[in-house]
Amino acid sequence: MQNFKKLLSFILICAALFLGACASENTAAPIFVGEPSSARGENAFAAKAVFVAAIPDEANRIIARYGLKKKSENFYISKDIACVVTGVGGENVENALRQVRISPKIPIINIGYCGSNSHKIGDFFEVSKVSKIEDPKKSLKLSKSGAPCYTADFFVENAKISEPAVFDMELFYIRSAHGNTRSLKLVSDNLSKAEFKESIKNASWDKVLNAADEILKECGALQK
Repeated sequence: MQNFKKLLSFILICAALFLGACASENTAAPIFVGEPSSARGENAFAAKAVFVAAIPDEANRIIARYGLKKKSENFYISKDIACVVTGVGGENVENALRQVRISPKIPIINIGYCGSNSHKIGDFFEVSKVSKIEDPKKSLKLSKSGAPCYTADFFVENAKISEPAVFDMELFYIRSAHGNTRSLKLVSDNLSKAEFKESIKNASWDKVLNAADEILKECGALQK
């Protein structure tokens, strides 16, 4: 019996060491994105603006337009412009922004698809303010004008919001984590998953990317 307890203890210790080693291997060191004067170290990068996108279809437009190079699984950068691919939803946003830590002085530009209760598929908007759909009276400002956005933890197919608005699954979490945020949204559907899947196949991003160019010029990340 005593030998059995010793054997069991030995097995549990070995299992704990093995799991710890696996966790260590799967946990990448955080990336820091800051101004040139503060970006020092192996995992530190200098940038003047950082795009944040939920899915590759959105991020690939930015990566291609500005010639960004992959540095990690979800982080791309050129000389002055970076992009973080978060995955869909608030939890993924929070995890991604813990992994890629962006200086408060660096503007974030959130780009992506959105649903709308009134605007046409293909319409483009800068977001003026964002709220959680469960608490629409509490809003966070992004810009002086534009469309209001409501963030949900699910794909919005029915909304009790009466004002013309757009809907997503990430922006409230991005803006909550980073005050210096702007958001450019392309309407992909009128609260329909089927419309979303179909419309993104041939979506035109010209207006979104042109607006992104102007924001980058404002912060010095792109030449005027």
